[in-house]
Amino acid sequence: MNRITRILIVFLGMLSFIACSNGEKAKSTVSDTQTDTSTTPQSATFATDSVFFIDSVSLGKLTTEEQLWGRVSYKCHYPKGNDNYLLAQNNILNWICELYSDSTHSNKANMQQLLTNKGLEMFNRFKNEFQEMSLDSDSTDEYVDYGTDLDDAIDITVAFENDTLITFEYGHTSYWGGAHDNHYFSGTTFNKNTGHRYGYDLLAKYDEKTLRRLIINGLKEYFEVTTDVELENELMLLGPLSEIPFPVSSPYILKDGILLMYQCYEIACYAMGMPSLIIPLE
Repeated sequence: MNRITRILIVFLGMLSFIACSNGEKAKSTVSDTQTDTSTTPQSATFATDSVFFIDSVSLGKLTTEEQLWGRVSYKCHYPKGNDNYLLAQNNILNWICELYSDSTHSNKANMQQLLTNKGLEMFNRFKNEFQEMSLDSDSTDEYVDYGTDLDDAIDITVAFENDTLITFEYGHTSYWGGAHDNHYFSGTTFNKNTGHRYGYDLLAKYDEKTLRRLIINGLKEYFEVTTDVELENELMLLGPLSEIPFPVSSPYILKDGILLMYQCYEIACYAMGMPSLIIPLE
């Protein structure tokens, strides 16, 4: 397996895993059930704590000059001590565990151990990758041409909170050789009172045609164009603009409204970043 193929497999695997971890995935059919995100008289403060794991491991040399390192940077804000919001706290901790590769939630009570385990797991992956690179002269030449160390970074932070809702954002950046990093960015909104994890039900009042038109209009602002034809020229779609796919990552609430974000390569080239738009809350 050549180097470019391995990088592509890593990126696509990361994309599909996070999409599944987001609960309510992008669907071809949008529910017609209204979602209640109104506020209720509760304390707005949702207590959180933070942990981190930042470390590196020496992997060896691909050439006589180049020392290769594997580096990880994992940071996480997580809920702690919310006796009035135990359902939400439990669901958020489960979600964080899944993002850090703990599908059984075995480290839900020990976030520091969760990040440490993820770091040690990544060090082993770095070492395995280095061994493959060492045996593949094409990969060695390609790596030396492009960059230095292997990296993996995850950051989970609180992005929004009101009396009823809290939103956490998740950012994942990795480098496994090649021309550039891989990026994934998403968020999830939770109801503090019920523990509900929102997805596309945030947009349930819109039918598919209306929602797609909102997306198209928002993308015009992102790409700074005015017509459908101009927008189509910016995108890499397999079908007509009127059937543009919904983002694979779930929408989530921020201060200004509901954010919809496409990942790198999802509908446009890497240089275009992560096309996004805000649908105001009414």
